[in-house]
Amino acid sequence: LTAKYPYVSGRARDDASQRRWGRLFAAASMITPLLLGVIVGAIASGSVGAAAARLAHVERGAAAARGTPDFTSIFVVPWLAPFPLAVGALALAMFAFLAAVYLALAARDEALKDDFRRRALWSAAALFATALLGLTLAPIHAPAIGHGLTGTGWALPFQVATGAAALTAIGALWTRRWTLARLAAAAQVSLMLWGWAFVQYPWVIPPAHTLRDSAAPRITLQLLLWALALGGTILVPSLFYLFRTFARSNQEE
Repeated sequence: LTAKYPYVSGRARDDASQRRWGRLFAAASMITPLLLGVIVGAIASGSVGAAAARLAHVERGAAAARGTPDFTSIFVVPWLAPFPLAVGALALAMFAFLAAVYLALAARDEALKDDFRRRALWSAAALFATALLGLTLAPIHAPAIGHGLTGTGWALPFQVATGAAALTAIGALWTRRWTLARLAAAAQVSLMLWGWAFVQYPWVIPPAHTLRDSAAPRITLQLLLWALALGGTILVPSLFYLFRTFARSNQEE
């Protein structure tokens, strides 16, 4: 068969190679947001800052009376605690939800749009479940985060706004209003990220480093802002031209 139809063998090899690289890309796409969420959860809970403080005491020769902390308690336990793992699952669901919503709008084939729509709805359900899990674990494993999410004056309005954006995104997906779904999904995820920033403020690595403690000298920050502004004048038009070029080529195809 291969000798008579050589293109069959080549096509099979190409398909196998695509599947292999597709699995590798899918695994990397899952591990990356998961680990990102674990890092955020471990830092926000304060366990990383506490472990760093204990390690600093040991390095200064002021080990605690209970003995020198071992490798596991410093470099493993803070990351593999329930709250960081829950935040990792939340980040994975968040990335999957955004990707499915955006691809539903970008797809041209109606069957493909419906496929991404189903994936987006399932991802929205996973996002709700993981957010609820994180909210449940926060008062136990990250008390400062739990108090900020439930015990502050701005917490309820912020959560209401986030819930409204989530319901709008789900409703738009259900009725196939793709542009509205994209805007609402972006608003939902942005509100969740800003909520985390407000809860953790003014800490960068609680309970050790605040924003003021970690800030660079004023002149360094000013030079950095000028450099970012100058770079933005070059980067933003270039990205706009790049996206417009690819959009035009897709429309022509």
